[in-house]
Amino acid sequence: MAQWKKDVLYGAVISVVSGVFIVNTLGMDDSLMEHTAAKAGVYTRFWLFLLMALGILLIIRAVIKHDNTQTESALNPASMITIISLAAYVFALDYLGFIISSMIFLVLLMLYYTMKAGKFKDEDGNRIAKNKFLKTLLWIVIGAAGVTGVSYFLFGEIIGLLLPTFNLW
Repeated sequence: MAQWKKDVLYGAVISVVSGVFIVNTLGMDDSLMEHTAAKAGVYTRFWLFLLMALGILLIIRAVIKHDNTQTESALNPASMITIISLAAYVFALDYLGFIISSMIFLVLLMLYYTMKAGKFKDEDGNRIAKNKFLKTLLWIVIGAAGVTGVSYFLFGEIIGLLLPTFNLW
């Protein structure tokens, strides 16, 4: 698939999904809030409009640049694994909560992309030593914990959103 076609496809998906979410936020405004800018729907729509604008800019840039470089299909195995993982993550949020689901999602996805990039093989294509794998896995877990912790603190503590909690039993 030509790069410009892939960019148009991605830009269209981003713009359409953002538009659908914008329509869904129209009923979010809290009538108890005195200032319009403090309402949840306004803040959410701001970011969604920004995302939609970036999707449209991606389409415009792709059409103008018209890069015919051949790339792999937009629905390659890596993107399908990412989409399936994201769907499983969203499903798991209700049962495992934000922290556990986010950790599992991030660790598995980072592990997959690290393996896909060939980081677990040496220059000759042989598997790396077990201790190097464990060291890389440790850094992946630390990174996932950092991202999850910062996200929890930002959204759960500072902004005050109610994040999903463990609810398996």
